[in-house]
Amino acid sequence: MSQETNPLPADMWIAPEKVVSDPALQLLHSQLVARLREEMPDADTLLLMQIERVVTLYCYTRQKEIKGTFAHDRSHKETVQLWAQMVSDVRKFKKSDLEVESAVTEAIASVAQNIASTIQSLPVPDETKVQIMNGLSSALDD
Repeated sequence: MSQETNPLPADMWIAPEKVVSDPALQLLHSQLVARLREEMPDADTLLLMQIERVVTLYCYTRQKEIKGTFAHDRSHKETVQLWAQMVSDVRKFKKSDLEVESAVTEAIASVAQNIASTIQSLPVPDETKVQIMNGLSSALDD
């Protein structure tokens, strides 16, 4: 889903004030969400929600680190571990998109190679083979 067709308002991705009260971190939140959305333009609504949660938790953690309000080191460690797991989950989606694109590119290259091999094996003059290849090439460009 591209941003042009996204029905959600832009302010949907602003950090909740009760979670992240620092104005600078709220601005960072908005910028990070926008940047991640640009990096993943085909993300569906659930993935966009997951991205927003990852960024919110990050900003919340930073706020608590800055203020020194973690109750103890264990609480800080568990929060960072949760954030890291959430990041890992989002990266799986991003990686799978790259893997799909790579597989499509490989399939297209394989089909093109098979077509070229088949045309080269035809019992016709080389001039005819070139015409067939040029015709296919221009048809695929259109």
